[in-house]
Amino acid sequence: MLILLSTNSGICVDDIAMHTPDLAQHTSVKPVIYKFLKVMGGVALSSIIIFAGLWIYNKLFFRHSGFASVDDQNTLATPKNVDSAIAFVIKRNKI
Repeated sequence: MLILLSTNSGICVDDIAMHTPDLAQHTSVKPVIYKFLKVMGGVALSSIIIFAGLWIYNKLFFRHSGFASVDDQNTLATPKNVDSAIAFVIKRNKI
């Protein structure tokens, strides 16, 4: 392990400078912007496809299930005041 971690284990130091790109070399911004917009378009398209697929799935399979009825215990509505919040916690945790 010590040999692998040493500085000169198989690395030719003179050859490194030839393979290292010149840091002062100017790169154009247009290809970077084009790639970024292409990736963001793919993300947006994927999001739309996933949203549409889940929407269709919910419409087809959960239309006639019992999830549509909301009772007092399973509601996710935000309490309007402190008293209703305390009552909700007591009912939910059966204190």
